[in-house]
Amino acid sequence: MGNKQEIKKSEARILIYLENSDKTLHFVRQISTKLDTDYGYIQKILKNMKEKGWIGSEKSAAHPSRTYYHLTQQGEWKLIVARNLVAEHIKGEDAK
Repeated sequence: MGNKQEIKKSEARILIYLENSDKTLHFVRQISTKLDTDYGYIQKILKNMKEKGWIGSEKSAAHPSRTYYHLTQQGEWKLIVARNLVAEHIKGEDAK
């Protein structure tokens, strides 16, 4: 049986994106485009992250069909793990 990761790379990428981008860009289509990841897959990951309590969501008055996502306090704590995962990935790429 393999090691169960505390956080997946796709989750780490989303957390870091939400931390570093303008909140007006925190909807599924934009996240999918910026991370160059399948729209349906992003929806699935966001749903799972919301169930874990890492992110919250709200509808926009200006764009009622859009759901915007934001980090919760628990999600902000997960940023530490996310940054470490990304740093490990970068170190691994540098070693190649």
